[in-house]
Amino acid sequence: MKKLISKILCLIIAVGVLASAFVACDWITVNQDRDMQQVVASVQIDEGIESENIYKRQLVSGYVSYAYQYVQYYGYTQARAYQTVLDNLVNNRIIIQYARKQLATKYADIKKNGATNEFEEAFLAHSQAGKNNLAAIDYSKGEVDNLKQYLSDYEIAKAYYNVRKSVNSLIDSYDTTEEETTARETVNYTARTTPTVEQPDYDDMTEAELKNATPSAHDLAVADLTLNVGVDSITQDNMYDLYMAVYEKYAIDLTTIARRKAFSSVVQALKDQGLISSKETGAKYDVKADQNNVFSYQYFSDSLKAQLESTLVQKFENSLIAGVHATLSDDAVWEQYKIDYESQKATYTNDYSAYETALNSASDTKFVLCNPFKEQKYGYVANLLIGFTAEQSAELSDFKAKEGVTLEEIKQFRQALVFDLLARDQRDSWVNLNYGTYAENKFTFDQKYLLSDLAALNSYVGAVTVKDENGYTEKDSDGVEVTKWEFTKVKADAMSFDSFVADYLSLVGMEYKRFESDDFGVIADFDEQKLNEFKDLIFAFSTDPGSLSTEYGYLYSPLKSSFVTEFTDACELVVGEGVGAYTMVITDYGVHVIVCTKIAEDPYDVLNDEAKFKSDLSDETTLAYKYREVKRDAVTDTEISKEVSRCVSEYHNDTNKVKLYEKAYEDLVTETSAN
Repeated sequence: MKKLISKILCLIIAVGVLASAFVACDWITVNQDRDMQQVVASVQIDEGIESENIYKRQLVSGYVSYAYQYVQYYGYTQARAYQTVLDNLVNNRIIIQYARKQLATKYADIKKNGATNEFEEAFLAHSQAGKNNLAAIDYSKGEVDNLKQYLSDYEIAKAYYNVRKSVNSLIDSYDTTEEETTARETVNYTARTTPTVEQPDYDDMTEAELKNATPSAHDLAVADLTLNVGVDSITQDNMYDLYMAVYEKYAIDLTTIARRKAFSSVVQALKDQGLISSKETGAKYDVKADQNNVFSYQYFSDSLKAQLESTLVQKFENSLIAGVHATLSDDAVWEQYKIDYESQKATYTNDYSAYETALNSASDTKFVLCNPFKEQKYGYVANLLIGFTAEQSAELSDFKAKEGVTLEEIKQFRQALVFDLLARDQRDSWVNLNYGTYAENKFTFDQKYLLSDLAALNSYVGAVTVKDENGYTEKDSDGVEVTKWEFTKVKADAMSFDSFVADYLSLVGMEYKRFESDDFGVIADFDEQKLNEFKDLIFAFSTDPGSLSTEYGYLYSPLKSSFVTEFTDACELVVGEGVGAYTMVITDYGVHVIVCTKIAEDPYDVLNDEAKFKSDLSDETTLAYKYREVKRDAVTDTEISKEVSRCVSEYHNDTNKVKLYEKAYEDLVTETSAN
């Protein structure tokens, strides 16, 4: 749901222009200064807002930024591509004017009546208007200084940073200085699946949330690299201060003659396309002397304005989100839950296939609210397989192929193989791919590759030796230099199944239980933490790739199973005993450690659990909370889409609000042999 309005309107931010797009300059047949300054459209959604012009240079800039790709890859004619850009520019201007007016009205209302939600509190406290205690925001004008009244120090600093970063990116593409690189021989490994661990998305955090987010060492290193000021010079203890330090200190890099020449080439390329006037020269454009002089160029000034406008529109969207959320009361969410419950009940009753399909695709955003087959017990099981070796499997196959062998004899043969069964750490590829740190013959995994805090699984269980103790440095995807090692030996320790149970399964409260003896156990206080601990054991030791990266494991159906008989029977036992129940069963694949992780049942009784449902809405771990968030997003998307569509349709075709000057751009939208 993030940035929905931007997606709908295709906000064009000029600083996103890639230097590689300058190859498009030979498609533009006119670039005289006067021609590029022609007004192609004007927008004024009401008399209280000054009319704003859209210039031909903006139309050309939009084409160079993205629309030329429509011609190259999607079969558009140039005329159609230019018309699409113009429509977008008009729609952008409509929604920006509308957003300015609506936010200014909201600001006045907050000043008069006080804030009613977190968005309004932040808007009043951090916008320039609120900080300066202005009585009102003047929404009539769209100049940079007026736009700043809506925004916080952080948002303004980020806008300036984005433009400077874009300038550096353009300079990079014209800088012919070659960086020396040392080629290393690479070895390919088939990487074992890693856990899906949700990483913090700082872009989606509010300023208040950023102030409570602690930077990692990598975050600090990225900041240092961004500023080109050396490692460990940035020491901020929260992400807000870290970003502000970067935004405020980041500079356009003109430290070398080569980069100054490259910047001149960037300016000349923009002039060649008519995006910078040939008259824009002189001392005031000396960017080396003063970084802000870059905004003396109209192109980069437009880029800054586009950045501020984009932020303002996102703030407007946030105000709409806050308004929609306020209308979704606990009562409304409960009523919608009951509706969805009855709908699922009608769908699944007498249709086992539909119900099982839903259970198989259930997740934190797709819920199964109704179990119409309460006489049947469905559930999920996590499977940790300590598999037979290829040699053992071959021995078993040969034995089964003998004439006259009985099922009981096969079971006894498999049981005998278990005495020689060995558990080994399966994460050797994680080591070889440097998913962590080496020190003193030990490889420790980064926390992002672990779901729990089980210390015994933090490191590779086996022998590790390297070619060079000091390793070598290599740039990661963020350009940060990290230390890596070349491994000459990565060999897992071998342990008997009994030792594996005693040394590792015991860590989650499990002991040796044999399904063949109708034996099972129950993990005490089985919760999300215990489940994650067992999942880490699966990632470390299981030889069943299908059990990796699943939410709850395999779905057990009491009606139809695709599993082998012994496994199915063991699943029936643990699911029958409930969440946390476990047992160990031998199949042709090896020994399975099976844990019931979830029972498929009605999460809430729609007749009796209203109070419990509403209470759970404050707990992020509950289905009620997750259900509300999904519903909020769906309703909010719908309402925002309606608001945007209504706004654009109301103004776009109103010739009193939007004026098009077709003669100014007819050479771009008329199909000719030159095009």
